[in-house]
Amino acid sequence: MSPRSAAFLSSLVLLLTAPAAFATSIYLKSGNVAPTALEPAITYLVEPSGQCAQPFANAFTPADFAAADAGPFAWSVPQYGAWGALTCDPAAGWISTGPTWPSRSALYSIPFTIDLPDPCCIQRATLDLCFMADDNTGDAIFGGPNPLGVYVNGIGTGGPSANYATPTRYIVDITALVHCGQNHLYIYNRDAGCAVSGIDFSAHIDYTECVTPAQPSTWGQVRARYRD
Repeated sequence: MSPRSAAFLSSLVLLLTAPAAFATSIYLKSGNVAPTALEPAITYLVEPSGQCAQPFANAFTPADFAAADAGPFAWSVPQYGAWGALTCDPAAGWISTGPTWPSRSALYSIPFTIDLPDPCCIQRATLDLCFMADDNTGDAIFGGPNPLGVYVNGIGTGGPSANYATPTRYIVDITALVHCGQNHLYIYNRDAGCAVSGIDFSAHIDYTECVTPAQPSTWGQVRARYRD
């Protein structure tokens, strides 16, 4: 076999055996334990004034998100009478800052890990979030310095506010916001009614590993390169 023929066959093998993209889905939800009990992996930062119906006084900073990461565990709570059900995921449940639904605004932190082999490269990542909140997510409706209700690694993702009557679904590209290793999804629950507060959510984070195609990348390029 000539050297050119051997190179042709080698390139053909690379072309036919190029790896497919590695895709993974991470499932996150509230209500990971039956009420009434502490959630094992969801923490929060409560609005510090001690008053109901208050927004956070300032726009969230990295220190606020870090404090939410290191905060106390949220509580898995029974569904309050006026609250709706998360029909998109009946396995999810309501959580709050205490066992009796304290009426407080809070920033919830939900960790997740993107686990890819080295060299780690994320080609695409999306967040598919279905959620409810009492009274709402973000300050856009009731006023305050944090109009957004959903953040990934401390960066707001935009999207609609959620309420406690009907589920809201929100899908967004978060490729630029995530990295390999530990990440955090944050949901800001804005209290406004001085009655009860809590959130109920279900999230899927889908990510795909980068793939570098074998070269040459098409049958025509292989044939043209090694034609005798």
